[in-house]
Amino acid sequence: MAFPAVVMVLLPRGAPGGPAARAPSWDIPFRMVTATALVIALTALAKTLGPRLSGLLTPFPVTGAVLAIFTHRLDGDQAVVRLIRGMGLASFTFAAFFLVLAELLDRRGTAAAFGVAIAVAAIMHGVLLTGPSIRPTRSRWDH
Repeated sequence: MAFPAVVMVLLPRGAPGGPAARAPSWDIPFRMVTATALVIALTALAKTLGPRLSGLLTPFPVTGAVLAIFTHRLDGDQAVVRLIRGMGLASFTFAAFFLVLAELLDRRGTAAAFGVAIAVAAIMHGVLLTGPSIRPTRSRWDH
């Protein structure tokens, strides 16, 4: 949880975004192929990397890299800053979901643990979205 907090503090807020560029027809299929190829490569390296590291690399760096590359290509650097800030903020919800799930799964059963974890994640995400930490502000370089 410390790393996302550091990211949120150190990453610039980025300028408010305008309308997103219209993605070409090949964009989504190419993203899917790119992400799948990276996941397959990580899976092939799983014996070397170990289950923990390969499991950690798949959701965050792989997904983040694919999203950042395509976002930058279509919408520019300020959109990537907003994307990474959003992913950093969302990681708190992700962590809370799995923390609650890990704590309750053995004690309360699958359905109850998932129900509570989903509720906690939804509430936390709602609170984070209403807070000032994700509202973009104009930097001194924007005119």
